[in-house]
Amino acid sequence: MKKCTFEELLGSVSHFLDFPDIEEEIENLIQVEILNTMLAQTHNGDRPEIDVLSDYLEKSVDTLALIARMSGGSLEKLKRIVASIFGVSLNKVLKEEHMRRRLAAFLINPDSERSFIPQFIRNSFCLSDGWIDLLKREDYLSSIARDQMSSKYSARMGFKFEDIVSSKVEQLGYGCQKGPVSVVDNKEIDIAIESTSSPKLLVMASYLLTTSSGQTSKANEQTRMYSCVQDRNRSRQRSSDNLVFVNVVDGGGWLARNRDLEQLWLNCDYCFTYKSLDDFEELVERTLRG
Repeated sequence: MKKCTFEELLGSVSHFLDFPDIEEEIENLIQVEILNTMLAQTHNGDRPEIDVLSDYLEKSVDTLALIARMSGGSLEKLKRIVASIFGVSLNKVLKEEHMRRRLAAFLINPDSERSFIPQFIRNSFCLSDGWIDLLKREDYLSSIARDQMSSKYSARMGFKFEDIVSSKVEQLGYGCQKGPVSVVDNKEIDIAIESTSSPKLLVMASYLLTTSSGQTSKANEQTRMYSCVQDRNRSRQRSSDNLVFVNVVDGGGWLARNRDLEQLWLNCDYCFTYKSLDDFEELVERTLRG
């Protein structure tokens, strides 16, 4: 089988893939998040904002993360502020009413902790007027939850992509395993066919919805892995014993990083996408059945 050209690979990569079960799973998680973070009308009425916020924060760390974001800061930065003011963990603060009320006061008016927190840090946090009304709006909470769910969505899509490639192998009647393989210095292989101990094909599967800081590292690591495979193959007397190194890649994240994608394409024996999985199946059959 002939390896595709890089131009053919680029033409086959999809910006987006649509897996209905993942979409349904994430949408359900978003609805759960909305229910968990929505502030019921009966919780506030005409009560002081500090009382309302203190009670709201008691629900969970997730509600505090939402409030931190609404105030312009982040949960990680707020953890450092809590440590500075109280000297205890965030969970401890949320359980104790007097500390929770003080934290609520800070989020509503950061200058209340002028003696503990420098101005630059304080100014990272301040809830805007109308924050109570925002917590009653499903559309607002949906937007926040969807944004927070983006990394989970990307990860689940990546796992699903790998599962689909694995299932193609299993449907052909061959075994596959995930794990370290000695030939490549015990680096983890996504799909070793038929086993990690005596593989015939090594498959790396990667779907990236968006760009990632780890793409170049991944491309560099696979360059080293392919070099190991080539060294191993050169040491064999028969080409029929050669180990085949394969990439299955897709997603807009790879299209946006052409250089990293080209490095993946260069450093493998074959490269496929979701659209060309039929060709991948043919390669598996040819390799294992000779």
